[in-house]
Amino acid sequence: MPPGVDGRSRGRCETVVGSGAAQVRAVPSERKADAMVWASWTTPGVFSGPGGARTDEAGIVAGDLTVHTTWDGRQVDVTIQYTGTLDWFTLTGSPVPCRSERHSRALHQAAVEAVRTGGGATVQRLDVTSVS
Repeated sequence: MPPGVDGRSRGRCETVVGSGAAQVRAVPSERKADAMVWASWTTPGVFSGPGGARTDEAGIVAGDLTVHTTWDGRQVDVTIQYTGTLDWFTLTGSPVPCRSERHSRALHQAAVEAVRTGGGATVQRLDVTSVS
């Protein structure tokens, strides 16, 4: 798994509980041309930098946050929550158009890093030419 990612799922998934946070593990499934494509990543324990992260519903949130990204084959939705709570908030700037799983993963990591930086972090469009 890439650094900073505690959970990733694609298609159907199962939850694995071990030491630390629960992780989501992909269960392989057959892909068909008309099958729905999606992936998601969840990174708990992201401590926001000064100024926190900006959300559509709650304004600025700061502290110990969980970042969750879902890709549906067309766009990514990025949400955050206070780690361990039930309420999710849309990170301002989400959704963002995105055509590949690789780019959606890069967008998730960019959102995690933006939240760590703080300053009212929002979702930014990714320059896909810089994604390897």
